[in-house]
Amino acid sequence: MGQFMYTQIKTPADLGTMIRARRRALGIATLEEFALMTGHSVRFLSEVERGKEGAAIGTVMQLAAKLGIDLFARER
Repeated sequence: MGQFMYTQIKTPADLGTMIRARRRALGIATLEEFALMTGHSVRFLSEVERGKEGAAIGTVMQLAAKLGIDLFARER
């Protein structure tokens, strides 16, 4: 069975860091390349990766899904 790594996301910056790390791990070296793949602007993607608040949650969830990041939530 595979091992899964879980990372607690407390802030938009935490999620942005995870998205950037996954993009790079997949060999998508530049935001320009990622922009071509996703149809989003380099500026928007940069803001997401830097954790700028205000990005539409649905769009950020779509970006995460395109990179193979599954998001989970649970009650504390």
